[in-house]
Amino acid sequence: MLLPNFLFSLKLIAILTALIGFGSAASANSKPLLMEGKQSLYQRVLSVPDARLFQAADESAANGEFLPFSVLYVYQREGDWLQVGHDSFGKLAGWIKQNDAITWNQALTVSFKDPQDIQRVMLFDQRESLYELVDGHDRDSYQSLYDAIVAGESPTDSPVIAMQPEAHVEIHENFYLVPIQEHEDVFLGSEQARLLQIASVPLLEQGATADTSATRSYRSGIHFVIDSTQSMGPYIDRTREAVAEVFEAIEKQNLDNQVSFALTAFRDSTEAVPQLDYLTRRFVSLQEGTDIDRFFEGVNT
Repeated sequence: MLLPNFLFSLKLIAILTALIGFGSAASANSKPLLMEGKQSLYQRVLSVPDARLFQAADESAANGEFLPFSVLYVYQREGDWLQVGHDSFGKLAGWIKQNDAITWNQALTVSFKDPQDIQRVMLFDQRESLYELVDGHDRDSYQSLYDAIVAGESPTDSPVIAMQPEAHVEIHENFYLVPIQEHEDVFLGSEQARLLQIASVPLLEQGATADTSATRSYRSGIHFVIDSTQSMGPYIDRTREAVAEVFEAIEKQNLDNQVSFALTAFRDSTEAVPQLDYLTRRFVSLQEGTDIDRFFEGVNT
């Protein structure tokens, strides 16, 4: 599947893998196989859903299971079998069938941008289908494909096989993994873009329909951290004025119910006025700061 770069934010992320299966001993000198033409980069694969782990390159051997998209290092190749490990330091996991693994040499992943203000991402089945639109700068055809899918009228021969969910999935709250297998830089007119070949695990069976009726409420938090020593009085006053201006602008956009304010104060020392009894104190939390009057009470305090 391929998709344009301008619809995505690329992220380099460290992958923490959880592997369930059989471990096997390895000598301290065991190292994974190197990528072709490389002197320090090892071969890695990702397990697909329902991938099985074997103690030997034999289907009769006792087996376990991998979590989908577990990152595995390749130590040996024997016919249709791969001997894999959890890391590059000789910690072997066992054997896996080659067709139960996806080659992953990029160490890059992609995450979806929030579709609130942009079009959702379409995923194409073949590179050629997407490249034809890119090479011909055919934005009209791209838009027609998009409109048809949104309207539920996508033709059976459509090159688009999937689309980003309508509801945004926050990766920091509900982690998901979309590995990049290959990438290619292209130009969309004068704008640089990137075609990505990615792997994904669908949540639904083929032909099933997702429930997109759930809506998402947005809320932003603005947390002010100020020095509350006496000499900072003019700056505290300016902070009060700035918050009033920000809130006024938000209120004009009818977004006042989607923004919270918080206030934390800090001091260098309590020696001059010991009765103040704090170096840091939160005067207004984001929960309390949904009420702008409550926020200004905290500022005044």
